Amino acid sequence: MSARQLNTILWSLATLLACAALGVLAIGVLMPLQPSPAATATSVGKAAAAGANTTAIPSVESFEPVLNRSLRIALNDAGPAAARAAPAAAPATTAPAPSLVLVGTIGKSLAMIKTPDGNVALAGVGEQINGADVLAIRPTQVDVRIGGKTVTLEIPAETNDTP
Repeated sequence: MSARQLNTILWSLATLLACAALGVLAIGVLMPLQPSPAATATSVGKAAAAGANTTAIPSVESFEPVLNRSLRIALNDAGPAAARAAPAAAPATTAPAPSLVLVGTIGKSLAMIKTPDGNVALAGVGEQINGADVLAIRPTQVDVRIGGKTVTLEIPAETNDTP
């Protein structure tokens, strides 16, 4: 057999195999395989025997309340409970500066500040916490404006009081 005949046979075989692959692909697209009910029942039975959870998967619509929730709570909204608890008329000149404690920062974008009531609020530059405007955030410090005065809050040094 000459090289030319061998080359022709190999090219013919390669073409035949490519056509067969395209035919199998076309059949798979046009007639997708669907499991029979008996096969589904036996696979569920095997899963139950193996101790797998056979409860139905919840629909996507059941997750709508979770998916529609806001990822960030507005910190400048006091809410109805805080509005009722606030004193009716306090003069602005005699109001003491709120004692805020810097708990930590998240990079240079968010500050975690503990308010006098013990809650930790998360704020960015330009937001208000307990009447204080956040002016700048650094890794260990936050500048806030309280009653017209600029104050730098720093993370307190940890004290170890154990004997």
